[in-house]
Amino acid sequence: MSISYAIFIEAFVSIHMSVFVLIPLSKIFSKDNPKKTFLILFGIRAGILLFFDIFITPGIAIFDFFAVFIGAFIIVPISAISAKTIGNPINAISNKIINSNMTNGNMANNSIGNIILKCTKCGTNLQINDKFCPSCGTPFDGDNVQVIQDESPIVTFDSTYYVSEKTILKKIITEEFKNQGEDIKTFTTSKLNKNKNILLSIFGILTLINVLLFYFNYSILFCGLMEILMFLIYLLINRKFNVLNILTKTAIKNPDEDISKLINNIKSEKKDTLLPNFSKIIIILLITILIPTIAFFNPKVIYIKYGDGYQVFRYTRGITKNEEVIIPSTHNGKNVIAIGARAFKNTKIKKVTLPETIESIKFDAFRNASNIENLTLPSSVVEIRANAFANMSSLNYIALPEGLKDIRGGAFAHDTNLTNVKLPSTLEYLGGRAFSHCSSITEITIPKGVTEINGQTFEYMTSLKTINLHDDITYIHGEVFQGDINLNHVFLPPKITEIKGSTFENCSSLSFIRIPEGVTRIGGHAFYGCTSLNDVYVPRTVTEIGSSAFRQCDSLENITIPRNAIVNERAFKESPTSISYYNN
Repeated sequence: MSISYAIFIEAFVSIHMSVFVLIPLSKIFSKDNPKKTFLILFGIRAGILLFFDIFITPGIAIFDFFAVFIGAFIIVPISAISAKTIGNPINAISNKIINSNMTNGNMANNSIGNIILKCTKCGTNLQINDKFCPSCGTPFDGDNVQVIQDESPIVTFDSTYYVSEKTILKKIITEEFKNQGEDIKTFTTSKLNKNKNILLSIFGILTLINVLLFYFNYSILFCGLMEILMFLIYLLINRKFNVLNILTKTAIKNPDEDISKLINNIKSEKKDTLLPNFSKIIIILLITILIPTIAFFNPKVIYIKYGDGYQVFRYTRGITKNEEVIIPSTHNGKNVIAIGARAFKNTKIKKVTLPETIESIKFDAFRNASNIENLTLPSSVVEIRANAFANMSSLNYIALPEGLKDIRGGAFAHDTNLTNVKLPSTLEYLGGRAFSHCSSITEITIPKGVTEINGQTFEYMTSLKTINLHDDITYIHGEVFQGDINLNHVFLPPKITEIKGSTFENCSSLSFIRIPEGVTRIGGHAFYGCTSLNDVYVPRTVTEIGSSAFRQCDSLENITIPRNAIVNERAFKESPTSISYYNN
């Protein structure tokens, strides 16, 4: 999953996460200021998601999606139940006055209107939600409760003070500021201006980095969402830098200090700004966008030192477009010997010419370069690192040179238009998922130097019909041919000792397989869903057949296996197979 796609999913999920999880939790845990709590929770979630997207894995978006359901149906209900104050139900009270007042809804904690409840045995004041007398343990019911008229004067309470102490304090400060002829919303000091300018500078630097990421071929969606998020965080923090917050904190730390004196002290530090904050933001945005745009107006190839020469660090996009890139053999008098990690990732160029000095293609070097149709690697290349040419949706031909020794995991994964590929005879290592989901390749021949086929190397190559394996291969990992629905021609090498799990799962065209002598185990799901398989030779050396190994093999009517082999009870589930045994 790409970062931009992950962020798109996360942005969509944010609506549901906010409505069904974050807002309810904010109201549960912060009745005084749920908006602030919501913004904090939203910011924490956004920060965690971005950290995972950029530095760990964009797959966090999937977990975030399921987190909505977990939060809405488990966490929110549990939190609501936990936070709710549940009073003990009052037992039946025979006194008519209590019942009458209860009906009229005049109950308070330990009184009903101007009535006080007392325990008749010990005289202790009772609360309406008591079940027993807290002093003597007498049950709260019937004649055990004494009703007394409370003749204390009723004191009315100003509803203004039904808020937090800090809110009251802020209101007093605001009124006092107004009385002294100042507008607290526009009032500022040199220290406040300095803090705001520092914050704005940080925002400007982050915006500059974000613009550079765009020119370094990150998607406009990703960069746009990042900029919006950074701007919202900036606004949130900038709101804290105001004179009201400063005076409130000062007043709390110095409760004996007169408010008017505190205001007079801060008025002596008053300093107006030359430009309003909005104008400063516009200027910073113009500078941070304009400078990189001028620098990268035309596409560029950036080089950095690597070993004894240079490597291509990055090909940048520009305002102008360039469909063809020619990499020179030298830079600053030294050879260009590598294409660096992510050098052409996400680019829209159509053609790249590489010099005969290139030795290494680093990981993700051409990943998602979706417009390149064919590519010829120079004879000097000895290694192709992980995912170097993955997700190149237009690539239909690539020439791999003799001399190439190493193809790492996922090197050509999801190159759906790539047709036949000839692996060079010099190849020594072929990584897992190297040709995963290359759905247009019809035949592969493994060179003599490759003696181990790693997991998922040829999975879901839906056009693959023939795989040519040589006799010196000693190990074939699991899921290697999984989902190769047209594979019909496989001769397993004689030196392998195990058919790993899911090796041929859902190879629905495979009709015949001869398992070599020396194989001791057929793993779970090894031939699961091979619906055309009708002829299987199992050698006498097999001692174990795993779960669902031949499950849903609709055409496999008969099979002969060793009598002493341990066969899982589901090994032939949903298959019409009659099992016979070798004679000892």
